[in-house]
Amino acid sequence: MNSKTLDPRIEILRPVNLAIVFATVAVAGMLAKPSGLDWFWILVAAIAASSIAGGGNAINDYFDIKIDKINRPNRPLPRGALTLGDAWRLWIVTSSCGFVLSLLLGVWDVLIAMLWVGGLYVYSRYLKRTMVVGNIAVAFMTGLAFPFGALVAGRFDLGFYPGLFAFLANLARELLKDVEDVDGDATVGAETLPVKHGPEAGLLGASIAIGVLILATFIPFIAGVYDLRYLLVVLFVNLALAYVVIAMWYDSTLSNLRRLSLILKGCMIGGIFAVFLGS
Repeated sequence: MNSKTLDPRIEILRPVNLAIVFATVAVAGMLAKPSGLDWFWILVAAIAASSIAGGGNAINDYFDIKIDKINRPNRPLPRGALTLGDAWRLWIVTSSCGFVLSLLLGVWDVLIAMLWVGGLYVYSRYLKRTMVVGNIAVAFMTGLAFPFGALVAGRFDLGFYPGLFAFLANLARELLKDVEDVDGDATVGAETLPVKHGPEAGLLGASIAIGVLILATFIPFIAGVYDLRYLLVVLFVNLALAYVVIAMWYDSTLSNLRRLSLILKGCMIGGIFAVFLGS
C-alpha cells in the first residue's frame, strides 16, 4: 500500500493482513457448506476477527514506536502521520467492535475473541521482545482464526489442519521478521533469537518452521481429508516455501528478507485457496 495515498488510520491497521484474516475465517466457515443464516454469521465472525486483528496491529505499533523509528520509519507513527493517542484509540475502538460482534456468536468464539484482545496486548507490550516465546504466542493466536470461523458452523474439526498450517507459516514469518528487525530490537534491549544468538539462529528457526510446514501439508491429503485439487495447489505453495528457505540463506540483506516475508504472506493466501478448493 502506498503510504502517501492511504489514510494513516487505515494503514496502521494493515489492510492486506486484515483481508487475509477475513478470508481465513470466511473460508473456515464455508468448509462446513453453510446455508441460510449461516452465511450471515460467517460474515459477522470474519468482520469480528478482522477488527480485533486491526486493533492488534495498532497496539503493536503503539509499543513499537522506538523500534519502528529505526526499522520501519515510514509507518504512520514514526513518520508523524498519527499520534500515540490515535493508535491507542484505534486499538480500543477496533478491539471493542470485534469483541462485541463475537458476543453474537457461540461461547467458544467469545473465549477466542477474549484471548485475541488480551493476548495481542500482552504480546505487544511484553512478549514481542522475548526469545521465541513471543513468536509462538502470536503465531498461535493467528492460527486460531480457522477454528474461530469453523466454530460458527459448528465444525471445530474443520479448523484443525488449516489452523496448524497458519501457526507454522506465521511462526516462520515472525522469526524472519525478527531477523529483519535485529538492529532496532538490539537498541531497546529486546531478547529475540537473532539479537541473542545472531541472525543465523533466526534464519535457522524460520527454516525449521517452514520445513515442518511443508511436511505437514501432506498429512491431510494422505489421510483423505482433502482431495487431489488441494495437493496440486499446495505443491506450488510448497515450491514457493522452499524458495523462501533457499533465498534467505543465499541473500540475508534487509531488502531481500522483506521481499521473502511478502512471499510468505502470499503462500498463506495460496494455502487458504488450496484448503478451500480441495475440501
